[in-house]
Amino acid sequence: MSAHMISPGFVATEATAQNNFEMPALISAEEAAQEILDGTQKGQFDIHFPKEVSRFLKFLRILPYPIYFWIVRRFVKI
Repeated sequence: MSAHMISPGFVATEATAQNNFEMPALISAEEAAQEILDGTQKGQFDIHFPKEVSRFLKFLRILPYPIYFWIVRRFVKI
């Protein structure tokens, strides 16, 4: 048995239906399940989706914190 790190984006569920904010690249529970199944079958450790959002977030994490937080503040409205 191998370990997996699963980092989902927004998945359409009863819980996310309660959110009152925009959820970029929202996917269905079926699509999320298929991403997880595909990743585990390929033996991937880091399973993340949707790729268009998760790749950008992973890129941000390599930046120095001041730049990272400046970018995040520009995209996240709290």
